Amino acid sequence: MTYATLLVNLILGRPNARLLEVAGSLADRFSAGVIGLGACRPIHAICRDYSVPAVLFEEDRKQIARQIQAAETEFRAAMSKTKRSAEWRGRTSTLPLAERLAHEASAADLLVVGIGRMEAAPDTTRKWVLGGITSQLLAGDRCALVAH
Repeated sequence: MTYATLLVNLILGRPNARLLEVAGSLADRFSAGVIGLGACRPIHAICRDYSVPAVLFEEDRKQIARQIQAAETEFRAAMSKTKRSAEWRGRTSTLPLAERLAHEASAADLLVVGIGRMEAAPDTTRKWVLGGITSQLLAGDRCALVAH
């Protein structure tokens, strides 16, 4: 089986070096292009029942911009070690991240994702929930590789 395009989902606000290493290795192995995705939900998408103070809204916006930029820099540095084409997609979404990831996965043959360490309460503004993506991928007939 071959894959023409891989989509690697970076979790914002944390290092993704191991995940990018796996994606780069797969890209070289299959002569595949790589799409990097860094997606998050702004705080107002989570806090719908009450208004978000302007100071908190602005700080979240700045944090999102910093985290997307850091993830893009990390992605481009890792992909510069391969000879494959690389495309970056930094996104904010009001949709749950599993839905955003499934939507973006339509552009790829293989989805490479990391689940990282299981925290007591995952930050759903920056990290998708594993159970949420499974049904989305199965509905879209996509193949996923989960790297820890």
